[in-house]
Amino acid sequence: MTASIAEVLDFVIHHRPGLDERDLSNALYGSPSYAHQVETECSRLVTSGQVNRRARPDGGHAYYPGIAAPAELGR
Repeated sequence: MTASIAEVLDFVIHHRPGLDERDLSNALYGSPSYAHQVETECSRLVTSGQVNRRARPDGGHAYYPGIAAPAELGR
């Protein structure tokens, strides 16, 4: 089974938090050229609560793992 782009992004963000769209594009595709497509998928992950988008000190934004829901913690 092949993982979707959203699943791969979720994995990368959970294992390398603090990356922006260009960094994630480089990690997935080896090029920053796909930053717009990455941003679109990341927006969906943010809307679903799987990841968070936060401001960085340099004025940019980066992605971090979402907070686990109680059901995910085994409660």
